[in-house]
Amino acid sequence: VGSGNSKYSSLSFSLDSEITLTEAVAPITSYSGTFDGNDHAIKGYRNSGYAKPGEEADDDMFVALFASLDGGTVKNLTVEDYSVSFPDGIGDTNRYVSVVVGELINGGHVENVTVGEGKVVSPVRAGGIVGKIGAGTSTKQNVISNSYNYADVSTERLGSSGDTYGTAGGIA
Repeated sequence: VGSGNSKYSSLSFSLDSEITLTEAVAPITSYSGTFDGNDHAIKGYRNSGYAKPGEEADDDMFVALFASLDGGTVKNLTVEDYSVSFPDGIGDTNRYVSVVVGELINGGHVENVTVGEGKVVSPVRAGGIVGKIGAGTSTKQNVISNSYNYADVSTERLGSSGDTYGTAGGIA
């Protein structure tokens, strides 16, 4: 799914055991299936870049395990020992950094998800579990339930004198 192969983007997956990643991985660009962690953890997540689900030059850019959760569900998952950051040298607008979901749209669901201790820092916008909640093209309601964030979440823009452009949220 992260390689852009859309034939897997709507399938359902479940973890049978904990996963420990040893290399940085690309965000899953757009996912509409169900990812059930079965109360297991993904440890060692590091992003190898960002994803841009849209095709316009000024579209949003996301750093997260799932760049866009488009009507899909992520549930029963813990993410620990992560390192997320936005690559240097990319424009400073429309950038979102989070650990699990970059963009929650079209009736996406995040249920029973925990982000362990750590730091989430973005040049502009940051969220512990979800970076951005949007409407998309659906009237379905996006839902985040029974989810917990233990990360420190901040943006560089909020610390700038007189600059209120940055936003940061513990959950979203």
